[in-house]
Amino acid sequence: MWMILALSGCVADIETEPEVEEPPGQITVTPSILDFGEVNLHEEATALVGLSNVGDGPLVIYDVAFSDDARRPHWRLSGGLSGELGAGEGIELEVVVRPQDLSDPDVTLIILSDDPETPEIFLPLYANVEGTPDIRLTPDTLSFGPVTEGEASTMAIEIANDGSADLQIQTVSFTGGGDSFSLSVDPSGVQIEPQSADGLIVVAFEPAALGVITDNLVIVSNDPDTPSATVVLTGQGLPAQ
Repeated sequence: MWMILALSGCVADIETEPEVEEPPGQITVTPSILDFGEVNLHEEATALVGLSNVGDGPLVIYDVAFSDDARRPHWRLSGGLSGELGAGEGIELEVVVRPQDLSDPDVTLIILSDDPETPEIFLPLYANVEGTPDIRLTPDTLSFGPVTEGEASTMAIEIANDGSADLQIQTVSFTGGGDSFSLSVDPSGVQIEPQSADGLIVVAFEPAALGVITDNLVIVSNDPDTPSATVVLTGQGLPAQ
């Protein structure tokens, strides 16, 4: 005869360790405002922005982008655009401004991360665009040819400003130190507006000696690329009949 024995017993509850939630990262951005100050048109200025994780857990930076794509031609970014930072780690983001025109290039940099407190950080970028003057002399040489002693000949030089800011003519002088060339019209102190040709120099040649006479006319201005422009002067003194 078969007997079925029922075994009674208890199964002990299996206790599991509760999952410990990893602490979040916490982002800080330095500086909070980036002001480049005065930047010349078509010239570059660079600054660094620090992104740091001051939290106890990892921080993921999703993206760094401009708030207005219409301003993008003025700005460039490199380094630190996305990735993960461990606790206490930091990176640097290079921000470059190169104004393409005289309009306001100001924009906001948006930094997206998984920081639960500040998932978006807005970093304003400012720059004050300054135009630059650009001197152009026409002609850049003056050849008076033969002139009889006791007589005088005059020739003119046009001063144009091809730049985007006022051109200031500071001084006009001769380097030769002779007395055969002189200024009939001296534009020293004249201010020429952008994209205009309102400046004029008139040089007189009255030979003080016989033969070929040369000199240099030096025009000093606020053009940053050509602060000192030179016009070569030549003439020939002939004896009086």
